[in-house]
Amino acid sequence: MHNETAPSPTRRASTSSTWGGPAVVVFSLGVAELVAGFSGRWRSPILAVGDAFIDRTPRWLKDLAIDWFGTNDKIALLLGMAATIAVLSVGLGIALKRGFGRGVIAAVGAFGLLGVIAAVATRTPAQSSLIPAIAALLAGLVGVVFLVMLGTRETTGDGLGGDGSPIIGLGPNRRQAAQAFGLLAAGT
Repeated sequence: MHNETAPSPTRRASTSSTWGGPAVVVFSLGVAELVAGFSGRWRSPILAVGDAFIDRTPRWLKDLAIDWFGTNDKIALLLGMAATIAVLSVGLGIALKRGFGRGVIAAVGAFGLLGVIAAVATRTPAQSSLIPAIAALLAGLVGVVFLVMLGTRETTGDGLGGDGSPIIGLGPNRRQAAQAFGLLAAGT
């Protein structure tokens, strides 16, 4: 007698590339820079976060940075921020690839909200950084939701999609992934 087992419960399978995280971050920050460029008074969210960091840094740490880097202390701060953003964006891409789409959406929203809060909390007028920060937040959410929708599909665990059709190679192929990343880059 043949013992058939029932298919496993429906789950979400992700197939997005690890580059999805960096693509969304570049798209988000690119949109913010573009929006900031519309007005000579608007500032980049990157600069707003840097200013907020400097404003909250203890004096001894500021003095240490000036001792180490001299007049290049701002450049060192921006490079450190870029390295941190790069590492976090790859982490988001890995999480996206492993199927944690909702968590990545929440993380992108939280990072965007942090940028908005930094824009409001800086020593410059809040409106100068607020509009680009909101643009970055919205662009990041749109980008990551787009990639989550592109890279996930229902599967029953037996190789069949939620509609019962076989799934051959889960998710987008290389061409579709390249087109999606191209669309995100074009938005920048």
